[in-house]
Amino acid sequence: MSDCHDFPLADSFTARRPLLVRWYDEWRQDSRSAEFAWKVAERYDLATLAEFLSRGQVAVRRAAVVAIGMLGDDRWSWVLGQRLSDPHRGVRLDADRWIGRLWHRITPVTHRGRLSALARRLCHAPRSVLAELENWERIATRHAVVWQLRGDALACLQHAEEAAECYRIACQLDRFRYPAMAAYATLLEREGRETAAAWWYRRALQVFPDMPGVRGRVQRLQQRRR
Repeated sequence: MSDCHDFPLADSFTARRPLLVRWYDEWRQDSRSAEFAWKVAERYDLATLAEFLSRGQVAVRRAAVVAIGMLGDDRWSWVLGQRLSDPHRGVRLDADRWIGRLWHRITPVTHRGRLSALARRLCHAPRSVLAELENWERIATRHAVVWQLRGDALACLQHAEEAAECYRIACQLDRFRYPAMAAYATLLEREGRETAAAWWYRRALQVFPDMPGVRGRVQRLQQRRR
């Protein structure tokens, strides 16, 4: 496996950038994820891909986001999280897609399928969702996605204070967990705490700017205070 520190940094970016982008373009055409992941893993380590994210052109950053999303574990979620606010919208959207997949993949294998099923049942059966999540205490202490889903269930049941605590814990576990930030802000807005709600909406937008609905809520809150 090659390492970007084996030779001058400028040379590595000039020589190897087109190869990564070419594989990425091929993957976009044929959707052969396993083949793309294998090629990238044979050529690059994750540290090199992370460096591409901070220094590469747009096409390189998009390719590196996908590669890290496929190959990374929980140690690399912060790298994708930083790209949620990338200057280029395409990179931001790719990062949003792949960090979601990474969040799902880093949960224990025994719980992944159940998480998806519980999320689908949330709106029409929040009480049963919450009851099952209560038995996941050992898992929940380490995974923000479980705390967020628990908060969503509590919010559906009108238990605002408990839901807010779950959202705060989710954000503490993962500082890029913008859905929990926006959900917490919504609770605060419903309670009439508009200044605090606006702050949390803005925090969510700082993490991931591509949320027009959230941006509209901030604007409405600003107009009310005038």
